[in-house]
Parts: sequence; C-alpha cells; structure tokens
Amino acid sequence: MQENKGNEKPTVLCLELTGEQKNTVAALCVKLGLRPVPVTVGDYAEPVGALAGKYEKIGNVYEGTPIPEPMLVFAFVPDPTLQRFLGGLRESGIRRPSLLACMTETNADWTVDQLYRELSRERDAIYAKKRQHEAEGNH
Repeated sequence: MQENKGNEKPTVLCLELTGEQKNTVAALCVKLGLRPVPVTVGDYAEPVGALAGKYEKIGNVYEGTPIPEPMLVFAFVPDPTLQRFLGGLRESGIRRPSLLACMTETNADWTVDQLYRELSRERDAIYAKKRQHEAEGNH
C-alpha cells in the first residue's frame, strides 16, 4: 500500500453506532482533538488504513450486510488520549461499543469485514476460556 505521509491525524473509525453512542463519541472526539470518521457499509471493503487516512482508498465497494454490533477503531491516537477517551466513555454512562481496536501495521491492510471477524473470534475465545475457568470452579 502507498502511504500518505503527513495525513495521519488522530482518528476514530465509527461503525454501526447507536444514536446515543454517535453523539457521545462525537463530543469526546471534539473535546480530545480526534477526527471521527463514520464508516458506511459500502466502505467495509476498503483497508482500515485507507479509512483512517494512512493510504488512498482503493475504490472497493462492499455489498454485504452491516456488522451486527457497534465497533470503534482508533488510528494514530496517542495512548494518554486513548485512555482519556475510554474514561470519557465510561463516565458518559452509555453502553460502550461492543468492539474496540487500535489500528496496527498488521490490521491496517485488513478490510473492516476482516477486522470484525478477527476481533469477534478473539472475543469468543476469551469468553470460552473464561466460561471454562468458571465451570472448573476457579472464580
């Protein structure tokens, strides 16, 4: 992928948020100097890095269904700012989006659909391990 140096603004990709989540995320972004990017279903075939401004979009259009739950992807967000954002989400009292991720060198080339599937798989594995641990009587 061709990189766009200098276009790496702290960004939050917003997918399938509820109205209350959209409003809260937008307000937090303004407060913390982040760029919120609403991602439409048609954009799901674009690399995450392209949606975040790291690369040029390649023009792929997704024709499937929306992901079934809210997701936020943070790109170029410094850790202290990310921690303040997450604290603001907690303080807001809204239901936190189901999946949160940070863009990495690896997942920047993945499509939204690929990232969603991987995050869901990882979450399911964690919950399965937790249920097994509890079933064995280890609280």
